[in-house]
Amino acid sequence: MRARCAARGARRCGAPGRYISTLGDVLPALGTPGSGDDTADWIARAAAFVPPVLPESPAFQQALDLARTLARQGDTDEAWTVIETALPHWHSDSPHRIAPVILRTDPVLSDLITPDRARRIVTTPRGEGRG
Repeated sequence: MRARCAARGARRCGAPGRYISTLGDVLPALGTPGSGDDTADWIARAAAFVPPVLPESPAFQQALDLARTLARQGDTDEAWTVIETALPHWHSDSPHRIAPVILRTDPVLSDLITPDRARRIVTTPRGEGRG
């Protein structure tokens, strides 16, 4: 959007509301030609989007399942203890996954993560014993 603004020669491209009209101009153009897609359809599609679940190691997934159960029962401290114990065993085969993001994106687990716990998550050595 900024590039479009700059191309038009505008001096101030960050005005609130500036992008709203641009968004309205762009969204209908994103639909399949002839499909009748409009902004409301795109908003509905975005609201219904469910991102793919990234695979976790079986041991870490078991810990997540137990932590969810404990959190739903109101035992949040025990749920955190389960997660904290499992953190050294978390690993990813992707260089783009440097931490278990599920802990921030899962609606049940995200409530367990305080700033101190987030620091603990990213500073815990992980993937021990992997060769």
